[in-house]
Amino acid sequence: MTCQVNTIQVGVVGFAFNMQVISNFAPMDIHTATTTKIYFLKPDGTKTNHDMSFLNDGKDGKLIYFTSAGDIDQPGTWKTQANIITPTSTWWTSIETFTVRSEEHTSELQSPMYLVC
Repeated sequence: MTCQVNTIQVGVVGFAFNMQVISNFAPMDIHTATTTKIYFLKPDGTKTNHDMSFLNDGKDGKLIYFTSAGDIDQPGTWKTQANIITPTSTWWTSIETFTVRSEEHTSELQSPMYLVC
């Protein structure tokens, strides 16, 4: 999992975290998943998790989570990871980091963006 966007703003709502589960350089079929969660580790050490949805049908390994009010609530360096459980296997994506800023420095931080992982 490689993140293409690494900075967002505190309080952003509707920011899309896109993740794709890949094994041996190929997307994994996770359409039978019973659990798809995104985990966040905040700068203060607090851990949270949220249910993810299939971006399409799950056969391409793509998941998405849109942030809600209160999700991204502090500036600093955050970590994220996804967990996928199917009837036969459990997978964890690699841990990725991103930065949350408290101020709007650039127009990019004011626009909705996707974090593609």
